[in-house]
Amino acid sequence: MTLLRDNFFELNRELHDQALRQGLHLDQEEWNALRRAEGALAAAAVCLMSGHHDCPTFIAVNADKLENCLTTLTLSIQSLKAHSPLTQV
Repeated sequence: MTLLRDNFFELNRELHDQALRQGLHLDQEEWNALRRAEGALAAAAVCLMSGHHDCPTFIAVNADKLENCLTTLTLSIQSLKAHSPLTQV
């Protein structure tokens, strides 16, 4: 669970960095989709934290909140796919 959470945080940082680099080349809808995806990844990562001390022996996950985060992320990806593909830097 910790690895998944850490990967969500890392992907969030990478998405944020890419969004800043690509920002001048995105229309408003694409920019908004990236922001929503970024927020969903951060919220999903926080959702996977395991309590007050983040102890690996106890995992408390709000499944509804995690599902909402993943749905938002999926919708953001679909929105971005509907636009022209992002170019790699």
